[in-house]
Amino acid sequence: MLLERSLLRWSCLSVVVAVSLVLTACGTSSKSVSRTTAAVEAAEPSVTDSAAEPGNRDRTAIESAASKLAGPVAYRLRTANGQVLQVSALGIDVKQEIDPDRPTTIVEVAANGDIHTVIDIGPLLGPLVSANPGAAAAVDAARVELWQDSTRIIIDARGIQVLVDFNPSSDLGPFAPGLAVIDLTALGESGHEDLVAALVGSTVVDPIVLGARLPSAFDKIERDPDDPSKYLASASYADVLEAVGGADFERLVRAAGLGIARALRLDLDDLTAYYVRQFESIRTDVVITIGDDGALSSLEFSADLSSVFVQLFAEDSGIEFDGATEADLAEASAAVADARWLVTGSTTFELDESIAFVPPEGDFEDRTEAAGRFLAGLVSD
Repeated sequence: MLLERSLLRWSCLSVVVAVSLVLTACGTSSKSVSRTTAAVEAAEPSVTDSAAEPGNRDRTAIESAASKLAGPVAYRLRTANGQVLQVSALGIDVKQEIDPDRPTTIVEVAANGDIHTVIDIGPLLGPLVSANPGAAAAVDAARVELWQDSTRIIIDARGIQVLVDFNPSSDLGPFAPGLAVIDLTALGESGHEDLVAALVGSTVVDPIVLGARLPSAFDKIERDPDDPSKYLASASYADVLEAVGGADFERLVRAAGLGIARALRLDLDDLTAYYVRQFESIRTDVVITIGDDGALSSLEFSADLSSVFVQLFAEDSGIEFDGATEADLAEASAAVADARWLVTGSTTFELDESIAFVPPEGDFEDRTEAAGRFLAGLVSD
C-alpha cells in the first residue's frame, strides 16, 4: 500500500532530498573553473542604445559587478539554506532559519582553477528527522568533502554512511560512503557535470559566467529604493537555478533525481519532467548585493515550493507509483494537500588570494567504472 505511513513519509522526504541537491546549486563544481577570454568578455557590460533604460541599466550594473571578479583570482563561496516544511498528516513540521555561521556548502576556488568543496548535509536533512534525537544527531554530522582538478575528483564520503543506514536500498553509485577517486578524463566533459550534479546538484558558481547569465534570466529587476547597493529581481525557479548553477537545468534535475527514482521505483523521465514543470512555474524572488568595492557581494533567493508536494500524487503529475491504486493516490494526495514548503538561500562571494590546498594522497578506491555505470543510468533509466 502506498499509504503505509512510513512509505508515504519516505516518498515525501525523498522529494526533499532530491530538491535539496538542486538547492546546493550555488555550491559545487563539475569541472575546474576556466576563466577564458570568452567568459570574461561575456560578462563585460554591454552598451546598447537602450542601456539607459532602468531595467537594462540595472542588468548592466550586475554584469559590471561580476566582471570585477574576472581573471585568475582565488575566491570563496559560502551558501546557506533555510526552509519551512510542514505536512500535518505526516507529522512533519520543520522551521529552519538560514545560519550564516553554518553554511551548507563552502567552495574554495584556487587561482589555478582547482576546487575544494565541503558539503554539510546536516542543515538540509537533519531537521527532517528531528522527532528522533538519535537520528537527528547522526544526520546532523553528515558531510562530504571533494577535491577536484582538471583530471580527477577525490571524494571523502565517509560522513554519509548514516544516509545508507536509514535507507539500505539506496544506490549512491560512485558516491557511496568511503574514500574514492574518479578519473574525469575517462568520463568526458558532459560526464563531469552529470556526475557531480548527481551528488550535489550543480556546477561551481563562476561569478563571471553568473554575471552574464543571471540578468537575462530575470523578467523583472529594479534597484532597491531603500538600499542602492541592492537589486531586487524575480524569475522562474528553473531560470534562476540554471543561471546560478551554470548547467543545463533539465540535465541537472535528472542527475539529482536518479537515486530517488531508483529508490522509489519511479520512471526517471517522468520524475524529471515533473520537477522541470514545477520549477518552471514557480516564481522566485532574488536580491543581489554589490559591495563597496563595486564587486558582486551576495545573492539571496526565496521561493514557495509547496506545489511540488501538493501535486505529487495528482492524476496529472505524470508520475506512476508502482503498485498504487487510484484510492491509494487519492488518499496520498489528500494527505499532502496542506503541505507548505518555503525555501531560502544565500550565497556570498569573497576574494581571498591566500586560498591554496593540496588534495590528499592515499590508496583510494578507484570508482571511475562505477561513475561510468552511474552516468549510463541517466540515459537508460
